[in-house]
Amino acid sequence: MVALGNNLATWLAACAFFVWAFDFIKGRDYRDLHLSELKSSLPLFIGILLGGGVFFGLGQLFALSFAGQILPFVVGLAAAFLVCTLNFSYKSRSLLLLGSAVLAYIFLPPAENLVFAYSGLVAYIVGILSWKLCANFLQPARATLSDIAPAVLYISGQIFISTAYAGHASLIPHDLVNSAFISSALVNWFQRPFRSDDKFLLKRFMLTATGGLIFLILVTKVILAPQYAPLAMLIAAGFAFMYALDGQGVRVGTTIETNSMDLIRNVLLIGILTLVATRLYGNLGLIVVAAAMPVSFFGQAPAIAALFVSARLLEQAFDVSYVQNVTGINLMHPYVSAAQYFGLFTVFALMLLLKEGRGRQFETVAVTVTAVVVPALANYFLHGESTASYMVALTVSGVLVGILGQKFFQDRENLCASLMLVATQASAIGLFTGELIEIGLGTSNAERLNVVYALAGIVALLIVVSMLRARHSGASNSGSGPQLDPPTN
Repeated sequence: MVALGNNLATWLAACAFFVWAFDFIKGRDYRDLHLSELKSSLPLFIGILLGGGVFFGLGQLFALSFAGQILPFVVGLAAAFLVCTLNFSYKSRSLLLLGSAVLAYIFLPPAENLVFAYSGLVAYIVGILSWKLCANFLQPARATLSDIAPAVLYISGQIFISTAYAGHASLIPHDLVNSAFISSALVNWFQRPFRSDDKFLLKRFMLTATGGLIFLILVTKVILAPQYAPLAMLIAAGFAFMYALDGQGVRVGTTIETNSMDLIRNVLLIGILTLVATRLYGNLGLIVVAAAMPVSFFGQAPAIAALFVSARLLEQAFDVSYVQNVTGINLMHPYVSAAQYFGLFTVFALMLLLKEGRGRQFETVAVTVTAVVVPALANYFLHGESTASYMVALTVSGVLVGILGQKFFQDRENLCASLMLVATQASAIGLFTGELIEIGLGTSNAERLNVVYALAGIVALLIVVSMLRARHSGASNSGSGPQLDPPTN
């Protein structure tokens, strides 16, 4: 048992791959795989890869330590590209990405030569989120969140534990997270025959109790940490809440009209679960509860909840690493309150742009700038508390708009739900580029102005290109319009 407890991450990867392989072989999912789908999405993959190359190239130019983590970024991007593009079973492809994320956690140890020792893991989820962010907004008809949410949550949870717990104190929390995900993977497998007909919720109740019991056995008999046994009730509550969220709101591949009360209930359930978990066991309890997310089969609300927790964990890791104030964020600071206001404004502005329908390319550029460029610039021009405030505002408004805003996107609910990706990516980028805080504080005003001038030039160039494209598009449309026949005598 002790040997098993020392290798729970390996056992988690084995469980995740086994459940995926079970569907892949027994369900004969291999018959639905078509390499032509990869070919059609290859230009987008290359475009994101080039964008990532520019990002890491700029980091190399300014001698930033995270610039050397391009390989984990490419691996995460490629994993998301392959798993999300190929037609794997919707019920288990999230576990395929989860297993890949566990392997990344095993083979990407902390690097002492980096400003943030776990930048490799952050780069990995930045790659996953980069693909999903662009793919969802460029292809809204195929937009989903459930496939990447468990992988992002797992890595985010392990990053937070490694940051917040020092030395050997982190061993048991790491194993608790692994145990929670093992329970979730096994319940995902057990529930196959029981989800179709459960009119009185008896089967879901039994699955909930089974998940809690598996976790209890792992904690008391494998990890040998009986002081955490009450967490079994918390993860059982997590399974129950995920089943409740899974039955409400937007569902993949359906055109059912979204019910306002369901959306309000979803937000309340996520808030209640967050409050109870953090009140009892802090962020560790929140990770354990959110680990129940892979049991969802139908709706996107559990994935939104998991991404909300992921963004929160990454923001908390950022606070521990870069915020000097021991009490957290001081909202009385003018820059901090302004950043919070800007974060709230940003999500609602993006929702209006999506509702107006300014074009997929424009929307994708807007969300990418919000999620990637703004957090890095906040680190450089402001300080840690301001960036953390921006992350918090994006996270809270992202979960609210991602769920409640679906009522205004009756035909594109998944597109609105994808706004939660912006908050999660922004938290990851803020943590990834945290070393810019010290660099920014050490630069002069003249150097900052040079950066502002360079950014203004880039923005002006993009505006000119956009105007020329719009004019060319308008001319093409007018030229291809209906022609009047010449008059006849």
